[in-house]
Amino acid sequence: MVSVLVPTSRWQRVKAVGPVLGLVGWTLFTWANRIRLAAADTSLHGFSRVWAIGLAVAFTLVALALGAAALAFVPTSAATPGGRLRRGALALALIGSAWWAVRGVQISLHDHPIGFKVVHAVLAVVTIGLSALVGRWYQRLERTLA
Repeated sequence: MVSVLVPTSRWQRVKAVGPVLGLVGWTLFTWANRIRLAAADTSLHGFSRVWAIGLAVAFTLVALALGAAALAFVPTSAATPGGRLRRGALALALIGSAWWAVRGVQISLHDHPIGFKVVHAVLAVVTIGLSALVGRWYQRLERTLA
């Protein structure tokens, strides 16, 4: 990794890790809100409460670590994001997409108010869309490095 003292433009940084930062930001927004909502939900008890909060904390911590790695990366003319950053971004994209693909179907088939279903459909579609962008970013970098 290159020193953070190497001058680069903001555009070079965004171009190098932009899809990752987009997915990280969305993941933080989604799961940090879930922590708040689960903590305030009086209908959650025992394992259900631990699962809801624990899952949200796990997604949030992964997103924070990945975001820190993406922000620490400073591109130069020859540098591409390191393997850990690339694999971490791909893992978050795959796990987040899989989670929302399953939960989206479950929520749509369950007896929930239409507003609840719409909000969760939006969460699912945006997560899967951003994950697809990360997948394309990953493939482009892998082709570049091959």
